[in-house]
Amino acid sequence: MEELTKMMKEIQEELVEQKVEFQQMERNITTNINNNINNKFERMEIKYAELEKTVTKQEERLDMIEKQLRKKNLVFFGVEETEKNYEDLESNLVKIINDKMKISCSLSEVESARRIGKRGDKPRPIVLTLTTTGKKIQILKRKKSLDGSTYYLKEDFPAKILNIRKELQEELKKKREEGTNAVLRYDKIIILEGKNSTMAKRQNNNKRNLSESPIEKSGSFSKQIQAHKKNKTAGIPSFFQPKESDRTPSNTLSNNA
Repeated sequence: MEELTKMMKEIQEELVEQKVEFQQMERNITTNINNNINNKFERMEIKYAELEKTVTKQEERLDMIEKQLRKKNLVFFGVEETEKNYEDLESNLVKIINDKMKISCSLSEVESARRIGKRGDKPRPIVLTLTTTGKKIQILKRKKSLDGSTYYLKEDFPAKILNIRKELQEELKKKREEGTNAVLRYDKIIILEGKNSTMAKRQNNNKRNLSESPIEKSGSFSKQIQAHKKNKTAGIPSFFQPKESDRTPSNTLSNNA
């Protein structure tokens, strides 16, 4: 009987030792797995960050190229689609610029002209590319001369910039209602200061002392406001971030054992 009791005790002790060894093995395996996974994730995060930088630079280059390609463009709206060929299209635009806008413009100053969009009930817009940026600016400055006619024109912006400008319209309206002399230029709101100060400042000029700084009196200073950048998808780093339930795998294994 004593021998059986002794044997049972030895077996129990061996089981306890084996259980401790097994738990230690579990911890070691879990630690090694976690370390390997963490190392792999760190390498992936570095590669992801490098790739993201490369993509951002490529996007910036493409944006710059597209901006340059559209630099001499204007978009005309409301021009009837009566042309029978390309020459007619160019001639119609040149006639509008000369007759309606009172700007001297010849066919030699037109690089290209094309309708955009699908044909429908309304006349499609025309993208006009001029040979010089100077001529484009000259025409753009006289766009109000088309008021009262069926024609109007706008600058040719990429779709990305059009979306940004649309987002900024509400803020621009708010600034102007507050009396701020603000303008929208490309993808930014420009707050004009100094010589072209805010309307509110101009209204209060008579109430001010004569001890204004020279900086406020002269020159044209501006402040830029950009649209809020949308957050990109967090990607790999956040996707692989461990959840609270995944932080103690060893405990789970131990409990199951």
